[in-house]
Amino acid sequence: MKLLFPAFPPAKAGRLSTIRRTAFVLFLLLLPAAAYADAGTPMMWATAFHLVIGNLFIGIFEGLLVAWLFHLPRLRTVLLAIAANYCSMIAGMYILGYAWTLAERVFPGDPPLYGATLRLAATGVFSWMLSIVLEWPFYAAAPRRKERGWRRGLTVSLVAQTASYALLVPYYLSMGNLGIFRETHIQHDLSFAHRPLSAVYYIDSHDDSIWRVLTDGSDRTLVRRAPAGKPYLSLSLRPGAAPGTCDLWANDSEGEPTTRIIRSIPGRGDYSNGQSLAYVGEELRPAGTSSWSVHEWFEEGRCDGIDVLNHGRFEYALAADEVFLMWKLGCETLLPGDDMVFDLWGDDSHAQVILFNLHSRRLAVLADGWTPVVVAPIQRRPAARR
Repeated sequence: MKLLFPAFPPAKAGRLSTIRRTAFVLFLLLLPAAAYADAGTPMMWATAFHLVIGNLFIGIFEGLLVAWLFHLPRLRTVLLAIAANYCSMIAGMYILGYAWTLAERVFPGDPPLYGATLRLAATGVFSWMLSIVLEWPFYAAAPRRKERGWRRGLTVSLVAQTASYALLVPYYLSMGNLGIFRETHIQHDLSFAHRPLSAVYYIDSHDDSIWRVLTDGSDRTLVRRAPAGKPYLSLSLRPGAAPGTCDLWANDSEGEPTTRIIRSIPGRGDYSNGQSLAYVGEELRPAGTSSWSVHEWFEEGRCDGIDVLNHGRFEYALAADEVFLMWKLGCETLLPGDDMVFDLWGDDSHAQVILFNLHSRRLAVLADGWTPVVVAPIQRRPAARR
């Protein structure tokens, strides 16, 4: 088995024990720790720990490593490395906010789901390069006065950041969840949509108008434009006056229906005991027709991820929760044929309405929008023969 940390020459035994102890402590501190429900997602805790405490230990690790490799004054280098990590953290908190926007320009894709993995990788590389530049002056000052030089400082910073990122990348990958990419087969067409097709009503991400589309992407129709200065916030369904119909409503900021948009839409909807459907998943499959189910996990009122189960046994999870990519899921609707409609959004990108099949794991973007509500056609049972 390969050593986790590099082997050092026996002549450096005293220095070796110090470096190994520090590296071992750093490794223990970077081990994933579980966090549940309202306590926050593991990625949230991982990021908070890294920013507040982890930079101290990363600075010690980097300082001891480059002091050994480049024969630098140990204490001075460690102190400068700690200061460099906290300074680059503060600067990076402002600069990295634009990194995803830059990545979207370099790797365009609309909707944002397409090309997101390339943007995520590009943002990580940009973060690594930014750390090298921001910490360069600190490492340039680490050698003794006669040995200082900007070129040498850049080399030291490059080695330090590469070593720390070699630990941080697996750390964040283990704490995050990219099941929306790893566990699915993302495609651009919606040919897998189950028949008969259902109608999806949603709020458009670009102009806040209400649109309607079928689950195969066809018959996309503008339902109503948003009033000037009063964008629609969310949608819900209520029973229509006629049997087997639904009314479409626009909700206020509290999720309560205030404006009726369409009366008597033919079809079937789950009204969630009269509550707003804006943040509550719907079940539109006939009872007993599927062994597949979902279990949502929440944080701050929105779904951070969805566990998919078959016969009550966990199969996989859908989430998009990483250090540079934190998308929320919501408004899940389970349809006949084990299709599921939900929305996917984050602070850095506009929302997307997604169609996904639970057992084939095929996934595609249905529309640019949010808070989808679905009306499924009523399937009549054939009359029994006499």
